Amino acid sequence: MPQFLSAALAQSYASASTDEDILITIELNHASFADGPERFVTGQQTPLVAKLEPGAPFNPGETVTFKAMAFDFLPPGHNENGPTPARVKMDNVSGEIARIMRQTISGNDKVEIIYREYAGSDLSQPGQVYYGLMLKKVPVTALSAVGEIGWLEVQEQAFPRQVYDKLRYPAPFVQ
Repeated sequence: MPQFLSAALAQSYASASTDEDILITIELNHASFADGPERFVTGQQTPLVAKLEPGAPFNPGETVTFKAMAFDFLPPGHNENGPTPARVKMDNVSGEIARIMRQTISGNDKVEIIYREYAGSDLSQPGQVYYGLMLKKVPVTALSAVGEIGWLEVQEQAFPRQVYDKLRYPAPFVQ
């Protein structure tokens, strides 16, 4: 789960400047997407043209276009009870998200998400990147789609994160 901050984004965070725009993007990918990943940027009226990081799984180091779309992203976190899932709410007024989600119904593969932040003054690489997020539970309405996302490894961990051995939990081993 590599992540990094570019020098421009780290400086922007450290200086707490209000004049620096932080551009939030998401990339959706699924085996059924014939044209490759779908990329979106929020807070823009026009598409964003930016360069991907050298380690990107698709188009590494290339300049790509992110479509302008309104969405809200709540990053993943954790509390005393364990990990909390991230959520993304995407505008569906244009029908774009409904079209994309219909494509994913045909396969059992998960929809992968890559979250990127760019400093508005430096589009030569993203400042912060989260790989390996998976989208699940996406009810789509005429106005929006709200999806829960998280890392697959975290979602598949045993609860309460203990090893069920014969000594501490003898009941599952009774034959």
